[in-house]
Amino acid sequence: MPGRAERKGKHITTACDQCRRMKVRCDAASPRCSNCLRLKHDCTYLRGPDRRKVSKVAASQLINRVLLLEDTLRKHNIPVPVPTSTLDCHAYLVKRQAPSQAPPSPDQHPHSTHLGSLGHEIGTYSHRLDGRTTIPTTQHPGGCIDDELDQLSKRLGSLRVAEDGQLRYYGATSNMHLLNEAPGPQADSAPFCGYDADTCLAQAGVGHTVPRELEDHLIGLYFAWENPFIHVVDEDVFLNTRARALSQSTTDPKSQSPYYNQVLVNAMCAIGSAFTDRIILELPSPLAEFFGRRARVLLDADMDSPSVATVQALVIMSAHEAAVMRDARGWLYSGMAMRLAVDLALHMDPDPYVKKGTMDQHDVVARRVAFWGTFLVDLGWSYYVGRLTMHINLDGVTVPKPSHKSGKSRAWTHYTDEAIQPFNAPAPRQYPDTIDHVLEHQVSLYVIMVQLQKIFNDIKLHSRGIVNSSTKKVTRDLIHWRQSLPPEISTESIFQSSITLPHTLLLHMQYHEVMIFANHPLIAGASGAMTTDIREGCAESARAIALILQIYKQQWSLRRMNIQGVHMIFSATLVHLLLSCTSEDSSTREAAVNDLKVCCEALKELSIAFRSATRALDSIAKTKEKWQASLDNPDMDTTLKTYFQVQQPISDPKIWQAVDEVICQEQNMHQSGPQLDDVSWLDGWMAMQAMTADPFALGLA
Repeated sequence: MPGRAERKGKHITTACDQCRRMKVRCDAASPRCSNCLRLKHDCTYLRGPDRRKVSKVAASQLINRVLLLEDTLRKHNIPVPVPTSTLDCHAYLVKRQAPSQAPPSPDQHPHSTHLGSLGHEIGTYSHRLDGRTTIPTTQHPGGCIDDELDQLSKRLGSLRVAEDGQLRYYGATSNMHLLNEAPGPQADSAPFCGYDADTCLAQAGVGHTVPRELEDHLIGLYFAWENPFIHVVDEDVFLNTRARALSQSTTDPKSQSPYYNQVLVNAMCAIGSAFTDRIILELPSPLAEFFGRRARVLLDADMDSPSVATVQALVIMSAHEAAVMRDARGWLYSGMAMRLAVDLALHMDPDPYVKKGTMDQHDVVARRVAFWGTFLVDLGWSYYVGRLTMHINLDGVTVPKPSHKSGKSRAWTHYTDEAIQPFNAPAPRQYPDTIDHVLEHQVSLYVIMVQLQKIFNDIKLHSRGIVNSSTKKVTRDLIHWRQSLPPEISTESIFQSSITLPHTLLLHMQYHEVMIFANHPLIAGASGAMTTDIREGCAESARAIALILQIYKQQWSLRRMNIQGVHMIFSATLVHLLLSCTSEDSSTREAAVNDLKVCCEALKELSIAFRSATRALDSIAKTKEKWQASLDNPDMDTTLKTYFQVQQPISDPKIWQAVDEVICQEQNMHQSGPQLDDVSWLDGWMAMQAMTADPFALGLA
């Protein structure tokens, strides 16, 4: 009837969420139904009639997430990737909307969303999205689910933006890689900057103003003498980044590059200070300890938001700690550097991220150099202290190994204090650099060193014969390595060329030190005696190190050398001392004494820069006393006599007198250095009967 009020339907189409859960009738009243009003519940409705729909809330969250990521990339000077998907989000949503599943009317669903406006809103921002977002890129409705399953099953992990805005690596067993939205950076977690850094330095007693000219000079010394052999910093990337940072004159952490910070600068200056004879009256002495202290103070805050520069700084600081005989701290810094390198995914191939636009070629170079430099130092520390390194398995490393083919033509500068003389200072001479060849073959040499380390630390190898057989294979690999060297850094080039760069000479010294380890005197045959092959292999490499030292001294002087050279010389010196004490042939003893003199002189000269060289000299003196007491006593049947087949005690006083003159002459120059009252490690070395582990590899020598 016309005047009759329209009758309401008996049942509504859709109940609210609370009524559906309680399974009670809903009156769909607005803004809250009677049940929700009575129970004081929020009255909400299902976003759509089926679960496959995209709600406006979800779309809004996605849009906000993408905008946040783009803003984070811009703050860290990372270019926003270009769109890689041509998917029309609006068409995709319309396709998923079935004809029979039209959205309910507004009076039935107060909180429902109109599909057309939703698709338009998402489509407005679709051009901003790249392959890292969760918008489905497949053509079937199950695309989102497939992407989530792919995330869960990723075996190699991926990079994610962490709380500090840095890219971090999370592997397959970590749940962190599922958190697409990282929390915002905390105000108190930012690195020290501006006044805070100056305050902390001042409180530590190292807040002095460092002249820019001095800082430049020490960094130049670092790049000339330390970085080429412990190549952890790409010089071009660092200097360009530093120039930009200094020109901006800002202390905002968000604007800082991951390849430059004050921790790295002070670490470089600490090492560079070891190579200068300048005295700066305005700064505390010793200069190396002053800058090392500054680096430690700044490191504490930098660890809250570490970057590639933090990894590089830790590697350099570990070298400084070795130089001043703080081995525990240096060993710790080296391990921290390797852990952080994995945290920043430096071990992963960056090519996929280059294709996405997340990284550029400068990032690739800086990250690759930082990782392999960290790897070399970590393994070098393992040999230095004789402990099994915990570095990651090389099978999991996907970053390409260094290659001279990927490098560029560059020059090495013979940079010393003379470069900053005030009057008519000649320009430092430059030579074609071999650093790319050196780094490539240094990595391959260290891979062989990993094999040797596994032999020394394999507790299952109880037999000396088995150990000797295993080390013979390593010896063959080492010989093949030397034969495969290119002409630029070959053995022939050392003796035929008038100039051989310091890092090329150090590479050959490193090779001969590993040969000494592989043919260690205590790695004997089953009879317990030192075989001819072992003696000759060990002696030949020790003589080669002494010869290379003479070349180094003639061309560059021993005042400046990479810190790793100290351990190489120490290893050769012990062999020369052994040959001086145990060789029955007079000509062999005479040659060994001469080589011993060369090595001790080198350690004396290096002790100006490195206190660890003084410790090596003191250890040599104590070792000589132990061996003399052992070999001169006719009634003492010692392990040393057994290994070296010494039938009669060495009664000729001229032998010990010659050795004494060599050692004491150099040692007396540094009486103020640390003295070792005991060398307990030697007792353990001499008492070794079963070859369960090599004493050189376990820090006994």
